[in-house]
Amino acid sequence: MEGLLGEVRGPTLVINGTADEPRGVLKGRRVAELVEGARLVEFAEVAHMIQLEQPDRFNRVVLDFLSEVEPKSAP
Repeated sequence: MEGLLGEVRGPTLVINGTADEPRGVLKGRRVAELVEGARLVEFAEVAHMIQLEQPDRFNRVVLDFLSEVEPKSAP
């Protein structure tokens, strides 16, 4: 998996819950390191179901990220 992540060229948002299992938190951080320009957002005291545990913040983070992404023109 790690080998392909370095090839990702699109806007990437990685969201982690720091109360998730340590292996999951480390994997999310690693993805953010390997994808050039990726944005990592971590939610303290949240586990794996971030969108259910903190839906307002989750939605705000995702919508803010999407609003900053410039859509590409169709060929």
